[in-house]
Amino acid sequence: MNTMPLIQLPDVLLELAELLSFEDATCLAIVSVSTLRTLEAANRFLSSSACKGIELFGWRPFKGALFQQVQECVQPHVLVDVCWCENRETETSSLTVPMPISLDTSGRFFVRFWMSAGQAWNGCPSVGVVDADRVRTEVLQDPSKLCDDWSRPREPSEGFGICCNPYTGKIHTSHSSKLPQSVVGDSMEQGVSAPRSWTAEVIGWQSGEGATQGERRSSIEIGMLISNGTLEFIRRGPNGWESSGVVWEQLPAKILCCAFLFDFVGQAVVAMEEVRVNRPPSYAETKCTRCGKLSSWTAWPPA
Repeated sequence: MNTMPLIQLPDVLLELAELLSFEDATCLAIVSVSTLRTLEAANRFLSSSACKGIELFGWRPFKGALFQQVQECVQPHVLVDVCWCENRETETSSLTVPMPISLDTSGRFFVRFWMSAGQAWNGCPSVGVVDADRVRTEVLQDPSKLCDDWSRPREPSEGFGICCNPYTGKIHTSHSSKLPQSVVGDSMEQGVSAPRSWTAEVIGWQSGEGATQGERRSSIEIGMLISNGTLEFIRRGPNGWESSGVVWEQLPAKILCCAFLFDFVGQAVVAMEEVRVNRPPSYAETKCTRCGKLSSWTAWPPA
């Protein structure tokens, strides 16, 4: 029986490329040069449509299966899973753990996380974003730099990082020599010498951090809405989804979504659950029950 070569069925191959796993697409790509070229074209189309604004970060891209690589990176996965006691002496208890994709902040994305914490005596994990270019340049030279919370680093930093603790609504952003004028809210506090970061809180969010202390454990969901250079946090509170309102108006051109730990003691799991591209965030289905307001920014740690 005569069969038509796969390369002569680009429409079929396009549909197939959308369904294949990374491993299967890679195996198919090496069948022939013509098949590889068609798969590369299919992946360019799929990436530019379904994954516009998303790039691999920390992975070596394979053009014949680029869409599949991105799809694997946006599947639910654990970023942090730790159980740290207060007597840890040889390892750091602060971390910045980025996702393996960067986002173009001129687009619109909703990234949702699930978090669980217990026996947390010194605050809970946070989620937020950092400047992707900073990670690319600094971490390639010294990977140990991620053993720090980039939203409140050990030393004053020129780099950008911002995070939110979903249990409390407290927000930290790393210090720059030029005080951020893009922050929504009251003006920054002046006259403080070399703060490590700035802090504010979402007024109206009820704190649930007490439920993570002692022998207790509590979970929570939080999302980040990145849209046209702005950042907004949305958490599932005691009465439904709650918005922080816009907390930052001029994000770097490309960012990495991250989990952050700062001098953490206790047990914690932080998992990325969902990435939506140019689609309404999941909380839009039920609407926010509360829209918070950002407090004034103050230097952290206090003088």
